[in-house]
Amino acid sequence: MGVHPNINFGNFPQQGPNLGRRAKVYFHYTTSQEILGTIVRDDIQDPGRSIIHLDDGRLVLTTECQFELLPETTYRVICLKGMVGEEFKVLASGLSKDEAVTLSLTSIEQTWIMEE
Repeated sequence: MGVHPNINFGNFPQQGPNLGRRAKVYFHYTTSQEILGTIVRDDIQDPGRSIIHLDDGRLVLTTECQFELLPETTYRVICLKGMVGEEFKVLASGLSKDEAVTLSLTSIEQTWIMEE
């Protein structure tokens, strides 16, 4: 347990540009064994911690592993009327085509196709 002046109930250290980014994570420089994860903490102020939430549920400090940021994917949203009830597969950053996210269209106001 402990305390830090930059962390309390209402405040947290300022976060850096890698917050929310996807990354390939390796241990002991073994690049043949990788796991994907999401950076959930990227302090640019004291105490300077960075944490990656691995896809298998574990959390790892960036000082305990090696990681490579995945390229960011930007999607453009297009409204298509008359497509209610249909589903579209959306490939999110760091996911394979088999792991694509399903976007289900439920109303005309929320009718979207996402594309790169």
